[in-house]
Amino acid sequence: MARAGRPRTAFETWAWSRNLGHDDLIALFDQHCRELGEQASLGRRHLARLLAGEIQTVPHPATRRVLERMTGIRIDSLFEQPPAPRAGAAVVGVDLERAIMDAAHESSEHAMEAGTTTAEETLEQLREDVVRIARNFDNQPPAVMFAETLRVRNLAVRALEQTRRPAQQADLYLVAAQCAGLACGACMDLSLWDAAMEFARAGYTYAEVIDHDGARAYSRGMQAQIAYWTGRTREALQYALAAAELAPAGIAQVRAQSILARAWSHRGDVAEVHAAIAAAEEGRDTDGDDDLHDTIGGEFGFSAIRQARCGGTAFLRVGEAEHAARHTRHALELVAAGPQGPWSSVEAEARSDLAASQLLIGQLDAVVDSLAPIWDMPVAWRRNGLSGRVDHLRTLLSAPRWRGSAAARGLADQAEEFIAARAAALPGERLALPHA
Repeated sequence: MARAGRPRTAFETWAWSRNLGHDDLIALFDQHCRELGEQASLGRRHLARLLAGEIQTVPHPATRRVLERMTGIRIDSLFEQPPAPRAGAAVVGVDLERAIMDAAHESSEHAMEAGTTTAEETLEQLREDVVRIARNFDNQPPAVMFAETLRVRNLAVRALEQTRRPAQQADLYLVAAQCAGLACGACMDLSLWDAAMEFARAGYTYAEVIDHDGARAYSRGMQAQIAYWTGRTREALQYALAAAELAPAGIAQVRAQSILARAWSHRGDVAEVHAAIAAAEEGRDTDGDDDLHDTIGGEFGFSAIRQARCGGTAFLRVGEAEHAARHTRHALELVAAGPQGPWSSVEAEARSDLAASQLLIGQLDAVVDSLAPIWDMPVAWRRNGLSGRVDHLRTLLSAPRWRGSAAARGLADQAEEFIAARAAALPGERLALPHA
């Protein structure tokens, strides 16, 4: 997508404001086709013409309906030239890096289709793509990361169909497992639980094919999280125990034990929560060499920040407010000491958990300060983990001890608006598994 100058149409303005490239737009278009039951398709050349406003006739009726649903803009306005920006104003979403990446993606895909790349070159590119996505997962909204993961997953499946070499097949199955894990995470962030579980199962199956304990443990951990977020606490514990048993030494164990602490907290077992958190802390002192957790890291890893936040959440669940406050404050100290992303979901979640522990302790004034930074978070960045915590806060604020407090009532109203805005933006239907 060209990003020089200013957007040429309202459609392009909409896409730029959301930092969506060609692959993202095509994936979103296909998703809305499924939701509406429409038979329509959008190719790269057609998309480029639509974005530029270079159309001679109005698109097909099915395409018009999908575009209107996707963008929320009437079709007769979608391809009009937007008004010129005010003097000195920056054009939202003008992103040279994204434009370059779009061009690079198109070049590599065309080379694959033309048969001008070797299997090793394809594998190298796919490995680099997975690393880039995993390490930037929290720096983009989940819908954007899902579309990018889908692109790489489809390329890996296509490459699997073209090679018969066992070593290359094993590497490609690992890429497919990694993509399934990343897609699962994005679906969880979007509260698409059925699709998330399908991706988690697919990731485990790919890992089984290549006998990869790290990928197996990662998938079981994702299944545990899906289960406890959807109220299936017994199932969550079974998955979490399996993840801990499979996880290699190092960060994989830190992640598995942290998830296990969360699973035990949903069963109300305080002693087991303490034991799992202690095991996670011990695991941090062990060096590991797992492909996902230790080598790639990012979304596959489990930072000290995430570990502290996860421990705080587990303690909060079993009512140990002082322990929860100590862990969440530690997480926020680690956040403040490191580089700041655009909208840190881990920081926002830690702030929500700190506020909940402060409510339990009776420190309402401190809650206002803890929550203040999260209210302006853009809707697209509000992942499920954060919205679930804010919903829990809303429940705590309705407790009898706070019913006469105007401050508590105001916070509860803010929490309700925060959750409602995200709910309105979520996809209306479950995502189907993508086709290669």
